[in-house]
Amino acid sequence: MAASEEEALSKISEAENAVRSAYDAVLKAEEAGANVAFLLNGLNEAGMLLWKAHMAYDMGDFDSAFNLANLSKTELDGFVSEASILAETGAQQSYMDFMLNVVGSLVGAVAVVCGGFVFWFFLKRKYEKPGGVA
Repeated sequence: MAASEEEALSKISEAENAVRSAYDAVLKAEEAGANVAFLLNGLNEAGMLLWKAHMAYDMGDFDSAFNLANLSKTELDGFVSEASILAETGAQQSYMDFMLNVVGSLVGAVAVVCGGFVFWFFLKRKYEKPGGVA
């Protein structure tokens, strides 16, 4: 079955929208602190297929353009939901890192200061001369 120019252009437009949505989802996941390296590989593959679809369309090969655009769109099936899950996981990991680094450091600093006062108090009592100032 031969694809018409309109069908190829429509499928290319669908693939462009899918790539745009996937790019936005990856950007949000990265901003949330998620590791998006493997997502970028899929996005690059879909972008390359879309570029090839544009080239085939420009050369008048509408069948190839249609098929390549369809492959590009298929490459991104489930991509947005996967990126959203990574964004959520990244946000949770960022929160846990904050709690460990900031709150943990504050608790540690307070413990060191309190420990220093306790140590000073016992040393003072040990070396203090009876009936006078040490």
